[in-house]
Amino acid sequence: MESVLEIAKVQPTCEVIKVRLQLGDLIFIEAEQLRFCYRSMVRKTSLENSVLKIERVPPTVQCSHCQYVGDPKYWQHPFMSVSIPTLECPHCGKAVQATRGLECQIKSVQFFNPAAEQAA
Repeated sequence: MESVLEIAKVQPTCEVIKVRLQLGDLIFIEAEQLRFCYRSMVRKTSLENSVLKIERVPPTVQCSHCQYVGDPKYWQHPFMSVSIPTLECPHCGKAVQATRGLECQIKSVQFFNPAAEQAA
């Protein structure tokens, strides 16, 4: 939120209407929880009327032992409804390095300029 507020200062006559965020599956933040936090934090700020759009980034891993590159191994517990990506190689079982899926970054901020609309 602080980063978006800094970006918004560059366009003081404009209103932020949409924030697009890239969120990797390996940081294990639920999109709905993040939206709830965002809505709570932007109250009484210049971002109050903005919408948070979240783009999920699926994980990709690379194994230095067997040279595997691709989807990670997923852990599935019988009592859980979701599969959880792990950092274990699906081929050899050794530890892997994540090459995608750790993102948490602002991709774009969309502004609305009320003065431009009134002039048109």
